[in-house]
Order: sequence, then C-alpha cells, then structure tokens
Amino acid sequence: MNQLSDRLIGLEPVVDITSRVLIVGSFPSKISLQIGQYYANPRNDFWKIMEVVIGMHADLSYEGRLSFLLSHGIGLWDVVYSCSRMGSSDSAIRDPEPSPIGSLLARYPDISAVFCNGRRSEAGLEQAMELGQENKKRMVHTGYLPSSSPAHAVRFEEKCQTWMILRDYILS
Repeated sequence: MNQLSDRLIGLEPVVDITSRVLIVGSFPSKISLQIGQYYANPRNDFWKIMEVVIGMHADLSYEGRLSFLLSHGIGLWDVVYSCSRMGSSDSAIRDPEPSPIGSLLARYPDISAVFCNGRRSEAGLEQAMELGQENKKRMVHTGYLPSSSPAHAVRFEEKCQTWMILRDYILS
C-alpha cells in the first residue's frame, strides 16, 4: 500500500496512446491499495461489467484485463490522487488532493470521453480536470455511470445497461 504517514496515495493511471475513453473512480479501496490493482475487491462489479459490455474474458489475469481494456481504448484512473481515509468508504475520504487529470488529457489528446464510475468521482471530476485553466481549450465529453461498488444498490443488469454507452467510444 502506498502510504506517506497517514496519507494514502492512489494507483498510477492506466493509459496509453490508443486510449479514447478514461473511466475514473473516486479512490481505490483498501483492498485495491494493498494489492496494487484497480477494482481488486471481489464484490466490486467493475470487471464483471467489462465482461458484459466489451466481451472481456473472465479468466484473464489482472495484467491481461488491463491489456484488454487498453486494446479497446479504455484507460483507468481516479479523481483523488491522495487523501486520508479510514476504511474504504468514499464518505470517509478526508483532505482529498485531486489527480491531475487535466494534465493527463493534455498528454493523451485522443481521449475524447471521461466517464465517472459513481457519484463521488463525478463530484470530484471538475477539480481534477483543472477546468478554468489550460484544459478549458480542450473540452471532452463527460458522463456518469452507476458505481460498480458493492455499496451502490442497483441491480447488476441495470448497471450493465447504463455502462453500454462505452461501446460508442471504444476501439473495436
């Protein structure tokens, strides 16, 4: 787990020059930080949603999953770069430092859409994108997706149906 005193530091972005879509969460769970993998909590539906929405195979390793996402033009990151937090709940995040998503978008100009995995990431996206500064010249589509977190009480099928919008943006 990346930790500096009582501050937690999130995971590095997963993007490359083929990325067209960036999916942003709020901040990695305690399990994800310990393992060093996005969406490591087995109760989180993210990887299962990717199986349905983009046809990812369930038996892929973590590295295989990331490669599959990138091969379809999908990148991952979080809107919070570092924070203080007890447990894994978004509501427990204190003193958040936003990720420099605006700078990332400047480095990867082919990213045309940023989708928020849940309301907490949606709430932090504007600050993380540094709107009002250099990124104002390059606006991207942004959208909300229901959280893949087990704390978000929406049926799996409903989540998948909403997440299908990703198909409009990904590489086939």
